[in-house]
Amino acid sequence: FSVEDTVPEHREIKISPDQRIIKVTFSNVIDPDTITDKSVKIEAHPATGYDPNVSDIGRINKFLLVSGDTLYILLQSGEA
Repeated sequence: FSVEDTVPEHREIKISPDQRIIKVTFSNVIDPDTITDKSVKIEAHPATGYDPNVSDIGRINKFLLVSGDTLYILLQSGEA
């Protein structure tokens, strides 16, 4: 069981701020019971890139949808 594809791509840069959906395609069908708010973590990092010295950037609210082998993550505005 592995990630086959993501849109946008992992660590992609210059993504439009209007991009509100992350699509993750896996190698097998996903059990929807395993996809929870706690099991899916979305991190916000500075526009300059990942900085291991910066912690607690902020949690991003999200809505999760599973369809077969694909997980759709809809990013919500505001912080949790």
